[in-house]
Amino acid sequence: MAESNIEDKMENLNCNADINILLLGPSGVGKSTFINAFANYLTFTDIEEAKYNTPMVLIASQFSMRDKKGTMHDITIGDPDQNEFLQTGESATQDVKTYVFPTWNGSNRIRLIDTPGMMDNRGVDQDDINAENILSYIANLQELHAICILLKPNESRYTICFQYCINQIFSRLDRSACDNIIFCFTHTRGSDYGPGESIKILGRAIRQIASRPPHAKIRMERNIFYFDNEPFKYLAAVQNGVQFGLKAKEKYIESWEKSTEQSWRLINYITGDSKNKPLKPHFVQSTNAINEARRMIHRLSQPLAEITQLIHHNMIVLKRHTELLENDNASLEELKNKLYIPVIGLESTILSQPVTVCAARKCCEVYTVGGKNSYHYKQRCHDPCHLKQVPKEMIGAVELIHCAAMNGTSTCIVCKCDFKVHMHVYYLTETVEIKELDTNIQSNITNKEDLINCKKQVIEDIKIRHNELNYEHQAVTEACAKFAHFLQNNAITPFNDSYKGYIKFLIDRERSMGRCCNKETVIHLEQLILQHEEMKKRFEEVLKINKTAGKDAVIAAQDVNETINKLYSLKHNGKKIEELYYCQKNSRTKEFKNTEYIHERPCKVYLNVGVICKNSEVSRSQYLVYLAKKNNTDSDLLSGIHHRKK
Repeated sequence: MAESNIEDKMENLNCNADINILLLGPSGVGKSTFINAFANYLTFTDIEEAKYNTPMVLIASQFSMRDKKGTMHDITIGDPDQNEFLQTGESATQDVKTYVFPTWNGSNRIRLIDTPGMMDNRGVDQDDINAENILSYIANLQELHAICILLKPNESRYTICFQYCINQIFSRLDRSACDNIIFCFTHTRGSDYGPGESIKILGRAIRQIASRPPHAKIRMERNIFYFDNEPFKYLAAVQNGVQFGLKAKEKYIESWEKSTEQSWRLINYITGDSKNKPLKPHFVQSTNAINEARRMIHRLSQPLAEITQLIHHNMIVLKRHTELLENDNASLEELKNKLYIPVIGLESTILSQPVTVCAARKCCEVYTVGGKNSYHYKQRCHDPCHLKQVPKEMIGAVELIHCAAMNGTSTCIVCKCDFKVHMHVYYLTETVEIKELDTNIQSNITNKEDLINCKKQVIEDIKIRHNELNYEHQAVTEACAKFAHFLQNNAITPFNDSYKGYIKFLIDRERSMGRCCNKETVIHLEQLILQHEEMKKRFEEVLKINKTAGKDAVIAAQDVNETINKLYSLKHNGKKIEELYYCQKNSRTKEFKNTEYIHERPCKVYLNVGVICKNSEVSRSQYLVYLAKKNNTDSDLLSGIHHRKK
């Protein structure tokens, strides 16, 4: 790209404008090295100028290079911090960090948001944690100009890898973010600065995303760029005294030029030029609203499943009690003792610290309340368990293999069960039987006629309670379907229906009881899934009608909040739903470090004759040394020039 075009482009940008770019990709794609290389491509005119200046080292890096004699050299640049694992085999970036550097005379700043690689070596659950940390981080920004997906060329495994990365991040983003997606291929020198076979697999993955709800459209046109990280490694090696042959030097120069051109083409794609409009920034607030609604929905998935069961349990108990009251063979004394409304309550105990419990059938205490099986996790295998970053209430979380109870194996040394049937809990629930007595009714009984009238009143009260519970059951079921519909139609990729997943777990657990399995419970749970799916279909039908009529989506983020508040206001179960929600919310807070590394423009030595950067202390004599040694070896070129910032 011509330098004059770059200058014209940058002058058209607003002064002091920041360009925010989120970098995503699988582990090992080279995001950290890409950040260093990208900063230098935008800072120096060519590789020769870069040699005579202090390079932009935004992130500490470690790599090996062979010199012209074939000798291997280990190169380390920058000061390592705890965010970077430089050992081989580890996911390098451990946390979300931002690196800010100025461009074109310092009038604009590029903000690169470095993220841990998806498919983290620490496990699938770590990917979930990384995804949440990324979302928490970008919540501090007002807008994102680009979301860069970094990929390698000629990678046949990208069907799984790319889709996994997409699902981890884009299931948490608003669909409008599709317009800001950019694909950056690294290490492209070996594929003649193209994507190689990866472009076919990438296209197939994008078509699959578009074919499933919510049918997100991701472009594959001007938003694909090709880079190579090797020139930056070459630059670092040269400045560490490593000598290269002429052919190697020529290849690195070509690679630098092509990568620099792509870097400015990417910036122009974001900011616009004389032929193309600028990329409309993705406003993070819309993603924040979507993501906060998603968090609230996921926190409620287990409580609502428990409440749904509780309501159904109460309705069964009320029905049975009505049958007892209507029994004509009961004596007056027996009848008098039954003049109450039976209630199955749910008591929750918040744990001060997480506990590892076993959910296997043999380690659970099964007790009968109102004729139904209830479960108590009596086997506390590690209490308290200080293992961090374990998904709560998830049976078989991979992180639990590191729990002290497993003693470095996959089997618990306390209960002898596999770690896959264990989970971290932050609160425990227990069902209890309660008898609601109306003292006024009891005190008004003086004869048989009073008793019969009181019986009729209790039966009527039970009928009213049954109808109210039936309404609440429908309200909770509809809310869950509404939440599922919202998640399915407000993220780029299909969502994970956690409510449905938890109901399936409850079915499997009840069936594991064998002969003691309560078939009525299983039938109810299976019907619950059918109702859930049916309501989702209804919302989908309304959505199709609205789209045809040009109307907005059926459910917005504000609707989710309003629905949750309506659940809290339910007469019999509202307070318990709210209590369980806050048990989930307050059980664990995740640490988030909002750290930015801001880098200043380096004091540059310009290679035009007689031109020295005004803020550099490079003397004219030192510059003449450069001219005299220009044709010598790389290490000699460096020996005559030293400069420092004011």
